[in-house]
Amino acid sequence: MSIRRVAAAATLVFCLLALASCGGGSDSGESSGSAEHGSETSNASGQVPKAVIVTASKNCAEMLREVDRVGQKAKRTAYKTVTELTTKGFAEPGLKLIKNLAKRQQQLQGEAESEAFDAYAASFDPIVVLGEQWLQAARANDTAKAERLQQLLTNLGTEQQVLASRAGLPKCSVSFFDALVRSSTS
Repeated sequence: MSIRRVAAAATLVFCLLALASCGGGSDSGESSGSAEHGSETSNASGQVPKAVIVTASKNCAEMLREVDRVGQKAKRTAYKTVTELTTKGFAEPGLKLIKNLAKRQQQLQGEAESEAFDAYAASFDPIVVLGEQWLQAARANDTAKAERLQQLLTNLGTEQQVLASRAGLPKCSVSFFDALVRSSTS
């Protein structure tokens, strides 16, 4: 399968899933707030404790490593069609990664004691639901439905980027999509 086909398929799928999973922003590590430098415990301003930020950031870094693994595997596998590549090569494993990340981030909510972190962690739920719907539409070759869902997922990814920033999680605003494209085309 050509690099262009892989890149096109990656664009179609991970623009939906991985981009939405952690906000889809840059991985520059810049924070729009000072929560990353907060104390170990939550305070009246609602800052996320540093220990939670460290764990949540490690969770996102682990997902980034897994995204690279998915991209490399997809590159090595001989899929017969672009639909097979997008569904079996990217969307199915991508959705599993998102569900796993969502579970790990949501498990931190009690320790975070932060409305900002709660909003970020809760933002995974609609992404997972829409990702599953997108996968069904793609398998059924329902292009119109898949495109509508893609737009919704893109919008949710943008919103999640804002929520991650508000929660003091700049390392969770990486572009998993860009990482997948790099790993599947390099």
